[in-house]
Amino acid sequence: MTSKTRPMSPTPRPPPSTQGPAIDASLVSWLDQNAGARTLELPLHFADAFELGRAILRNGELEIPLLIDSTALSMTLRSHLSPHCEGFPCAVWVRGTWGPLLSSPASQPTFTVRSVMRRARGATPRIRLVADTPSD
Repeated sequence: MTSKTRPMSPTPRPPPSTQGPAIDASLVSWLDQNAGARTLELPLHFADAFELGRAILRNGELEIPLLIDSTALSMTLRSHLSPHCEGFPCAVWVRGTWGPLLSSPASQPTFTVRSVMRRARGATPRIRLVADTPSD
């Protein structure tokens, strides 16, 4: 008797990303005007495990405070950060979209995290733009 086995399908790779605009004083304005629903990768700095609703986008001395919307994640943000962060402060690359998932008035710019990718190491002077994937 022969058994038929299905070939394992390869793990889907995330869409590639390219270098985006510099992390500078004009970035928030650029994102407000150009990001739309585009997926972005940002190197975010989380200062405290108890303040995960806030992060900093940093380039040298420049710090841009952001509100973090983690409602699109399958588990808590802390759970997603734990494989990458041994403690705090912690810097990680995250993938997501500009603005809150549900519209709400915000006193600060907001980024919706959809996945935590890897630890951010070294200088990160630019964000990354994720290539659009064709819909089926």
